[in-house]
Amino acid sequence: MGKKLNRQLTRSAINTTYVLTVKKQGDVRSLATQITDDLSGQNVLLVEDILETGKSLQTALKYLKSKGANVRTAAIYVLPDSEVKPDFYLSEETGAIIFPWD
Repeated sequence: MGKKLNRQLTRSAINTTYVLTVKKQGDVRSLATQITDDLSGQNVLLVEDILETGKSLQTALKYLKSKGANVRTAAIYVLPDSEVKPDFYLSEETGAIIFPWD
């Protein structure tokens, strides 16, 4: 799937990808990584695999907006307790979701 996604991104208007790591300590979220590039006026798609509470997404979203980016959000799954809804998502789920990378 990674190779297929990479081919899709190559053919799209997306020409740069970044990875942001959000650390969780209790209810507090903080960024463990930073982006040094200028994002002013850039269109950014922030993607999360699953939104349980949405706090990690909110942390990353706030950071990207502070860098001047125009941000849209996406998630594969959204759980009922999520405090936010992304702009795009595959489905809302109520049960436990385990990904191969967990």
